[in-house]
Amino acid sequence: MVLHSGKDKGFTLADPNNRDMLHVVGFDTSVPAVIADFVRN
Repeated sequence: MVLHSGKDKGFTLADPNNRDMLHVVGFDTSVPAVIADFVRN
């Protein structure tokens, strides 16, 4: 599961102990590659 937030709210819905979840805060040109790598692995 990939979650994306525009800005930090101080909490996440992603379980930090679950390696199948990624929470991305903010966005720049590297984010699509980070998400693609996460989904592939």
